[in-house]
Amino acid sequence: MTKICVVLAVHNRKVLTQNFLDSISRQSFQDYKIIVVDDGSTDGTSEMIKANFPNVKLISGDGTLWWTASTNLAVKYAIDSLKAEYICTVNDDTEVDFYFLEELYNAAKGIDKAIVGCFAYDIENRSKLLYDGSTVNWLTGKINVLNSEGKNNKDKDVLPVTYYIGRGVLIPSTVFKEAGFYDEKNFPQSWADNDLIFRAKEKGYKVFSAKKAKQFIYADESSHLKLKRAKTLSNFKRYLFKQQGGGNVIAFSKYVTKNYPWYGIPSSLINGILSRILGYWK
Repeated sequence: MTKICVVLAVHNRKVLTQNFLDSISRQSFQDYKIIVVDDGSTDGTSEMIKANFPNVKLISGDGTLWWTASTNLAVKYAIDSLKAEYICTVNDDTEVDFYFLEELYNAAKGIDKAIVGCFAYDIENRSKLLYDGSTVNWLTGKINVLNSEGKNNKDKDVLPVTYYIGRGVLIPSTVFKEAGFYDEKNFPQSWADNDLIFRAKEKGYKVFSAKKAKQFIYADESSHLKLKRAKTLSNFKRYLFKQQGGGNVIAFSKYVTKNYPWYGIPSSLINGILSRILGYWK
C-alpha cells in the first residue's frame, strides 16, 4: 500500500511540468508515488519526464482525454496498482513547499472522512495568498475564496470550507469507491473536481483547507486568463463555450443545478453567468 499518490494531468507545458516535478520530488513525507498522464504533448514533455524523473509513473494519452479523463486514468492506476490510501490532485502550473504532503496528510489523518486542500500563494509574491478553499453563501450566490481572513478563522490551522478545487487537494481513496470517479461526460475539463467534492459530501465526507500546506501558483499560466488577456470576440466565445475556456457557462450551469441546494441555484446561476460575461472584459 502507498500512503499518497500524487496525480497530474499535463499537456504541452514542459517547463512548468518540470518545475512542478522538481518541487514535488523533494518532500519531507516519504511514502508517496507520482503519476503523470501526458495527454498527447508534442513539446517533449514525456521525454523530459523519462529522462529526469525515472521514478514517475508516466501514462500516455492521445490528446483527447482533457483533464477529467486523464485524472481518472491516474486515479484508477493509483487505487488498483498502488493501493493508494490518499489521492493528491495537482496542476502543473504550481510548485509546492517541502512540507506540502506531510501537512496535508497530518491534517487529513486528524479528522474522520476529511478532504483537505492547501493554502495557495502567488509564486511571484510568496506572501500573497490567492486561495484557501471556497465557501458559498447560498442565498446570494457569493463565493468567498480567502476564508482565513475571517475574524473567526485567523488563528485556525485547519478551516472548514464548502469545497476545494482540484489544484492541490488530498482525497481519501475511499471517496472514489463510494462516490465514483470524476464525471467525464458532463465535465470533461472544468467543474469535475468541484462536482466530485459535492458527491463525496453526500457520502459523509467533510472538506477543509490546511494553513501549513503551502502551494505556489503561476497565476498567469491558466488558459482562461490567457484568453481574457487577448480580448477578442473569438476568444470571448472560446472563454464562454469551449472546453478550455475556463468560463464555460454550459458546464458551470450543469454543475450548479446538479449540486447546489435548490434555494441557492437561482442566485448562483445569475451571479456566476453574469460574472463570466462581464468579467471577461474587465
